[in-house]
Formats: sequence, structure tokens, C-alpha cells
Amino acid sequence: MKETKDIVSFIIAIANAVDKSLEDKKITVTDLPHFITAFLKAPEAFAGIEKVKSEIATMSFENKQLLIKDIEQELNLINEKTEEIIELSIKIVADLLEVINRIKS
Repeated sequence: MKETKDIVSFIIAIANAVDKSLEDKKITVTDLPHFITAFLKAPEAFAGIEKVKSEIATMSFENKQLLIKDIEQELNLINEKTEEIIELSIKIVADLLEVINRIKS
């Protein structure tokens, strides 16, 4: 479950950074500090990304509930548009995972 938690934490860090950056309705270079946490989480998040699919497939109900609780605690959204951005971010990460898996195979 560690690899799944790492990638989820990374996605949440991106979501929180985007949300904070959109307080003024735009993202500019001045918003880069909001993304530092996500940047710092990236290496760990992607180090074991190939294990995420199997971790999720074999995850117990209890662990899924713990993961949901972690998400609820870490996600601090204040902007209405952020949900759309989170969905797009998840798609981007999923697409990136596919690219990484193809490169590794």
C-alpha cells in the first residue's frame, strides 16, 4: 500500500497547489512555491509506481477506507474549479504511468 499512498499523496499535493494558486483565478510563475511540496514528493511517488496497480487490485476494504480517510485529511480545497483540475491531474498521472510502463517493458 506504500506505493499507492505515495502516488496519492503526490496527486493531493498537486491538487492543493493548484487550488491555492487559483485563488486569484490564474496560475503564474509567482505560484511556483505552492508546488514545492508536490515537486519534493515526485521522486518517491514515481519510484514504485509500477506496483500501484497490483496494490490497488489486492487492497483490503479496511486499507481502502484508510486511504480514503488519508485523502480527506490531506486534501484542502477552497476553489470550485479544483475538482475539474484534480480529475485532469489524475488522468495525466495515469497517462504518465502508462508511458513509464511502456518504457520499462
